[in-house]
Amino acid sequence: MSDAHGAEYRQRAGLAVEILDGEALIWDEPAQALHRLNPATTAVWEACAEWVAVAALEAPLPRAEVEGSVRDLVELQLLRRRDSFE
Repeated sequence: MSDAHGAEYRQRAGLAVEILDGEALIWDEPAQALHRLNPATTAVWEACAEWVAVAALEAPLPRAEVEGSVRDLVELQLLRRRDSFE
């Protein structure tokens, strides 16, 4: 993953979220899917409450793990991506 072109990420709206013991449980009603995030990915998820670039994320993880968490959250359609040209 590269955010060299200024991509930013934000939580997708309309999801039901509960944080329990540092792990997020996210219910995606349209997909009828329940997701359980580990504490590291939960930290990334919470940091994406507003539009944010990967480089600006303040999570307790090395950058490669942050990028991996963002990639996973995008694949699960839990984060939205906005490019600099939008």
